Amino acid sequence: MKNRTRAKNEENAQAVFDRASRVIGADKAPMSEECRAIALRDFAHVAREYFDLAAPPELKIEACEGGFCVRLTFRADRVKTFYLLQ
Repeated sequence: MKNRTRAKNEENAQAVFDRASRVIGADKAPMSEECRAIALRDFAHVAREYFDLAAPPELKIEACEGGFCVRLTFRADRVKTFYLLQ
């Protein structure tokens, strides 16, 4: 009985720690996960106009030099041709 209680207490403590870590991490993140998902969806929409995507885009945002370094990467199978109207 004591072992089960101890295991349950350790499990609860780990869950509390994980939740606190997520909250602290989200607080420090330059962009929330919801905003990141929306931005990625928008970037993917624009990228599909110019490329045939082989994989979904990835977005990396890091604090640097008083601002943010933003890196959007994706793999494409083909660059689409398009013509500019003059």
